[in-house]
Amino acid sequence: MTKKCKSHNQLLHEVGAIWDKLGRESPHWAVLTDERFADPDGVDEDLFFKTGQRSISEFRSECESLDINPGGRKALDFGCGLGRLTVALRTLYDQVDGVDVAPSMIGSAKMKHHDLKGVHFYLNQSEDLDHFENNAYDLIYSDITLQHIPKPLILKYLSEFSRVCKPGGLVVFQLPSHFSKNDLYSIFQRWVDRTIGPIGAGVRQMLGRPVPKTMSMQGIKSDVVINFLEAQDLKYVDKIPNHAAGEEWVGYRYYFRKY
Repeated sequence: MTKKCKSHNQLLHEVGAIWDKLGRESPHWAVLTDERFADPDGVDEDLFFKTGQRSISEFRSECESLDINPGGRKALDFGCGLGRLTVALRTLYDQVDGVDVAPSMIGSAKMKHHDLKGVHFYLNQSEDLDHFENNAYDLIYSDITLQHIPKPLILKYLSEFSRVCKPGGLVVFQLPSHFSKNDLYSIFQRWVDRTIGPIGAGVRQMLGRPVPKTMSMQGIKSDVVINFLEAQDLKYVDKIPNHAAGEEWVGYRYYFRKY
């Protein structure tokens, strides 16, 4: 029997449900998977948002190395979560809009930053970005978000990045490309994680024991990403090695400019 493929809407519904639950239970950890933020009742908010400032400082340094001048009127932070990067980008742009699939994340972001001018947050549970107009943003930015989205939806959103970016604007995003190791042991270990891991989690849940928090990781080979976006009116600028997905992956932060 042929396995029926899930529709984009089904995939997005599943992703949204997972992240909404994470946003209610442990939102800071869900954003960074950093044990310093694992206890939702003991999170150092200042430290958490300073990590966003450091990330955008790294972005500025990379832009300098590529002879790119970041900044402008409007930026879009895709997968904004609690607004960690949205707020940090506000130092470079007059208006920054954050968008996320999880109602819990958007609700918390609005509450935390309600008095900050030039920052807005939007819930998006669609496979596109139809809420946003064509050619609207000087920067489309996404970090540690696309890697948790099913591959068919990654490409769909990448094409939307091109649509909402202004001519001359930047599209910048992080994404794993491929596994760093492909020896037999590494392949076997990944198979164990995919097959036995969920079974073990189910047993622990039935027994009322804590289930370790995990999230899926996706990657698309860099040549596929570049070829796909160059067909979407984007000019490839460069890719910079990025290790946000962990040692198991080879990943990059990509820089594209719209024609």
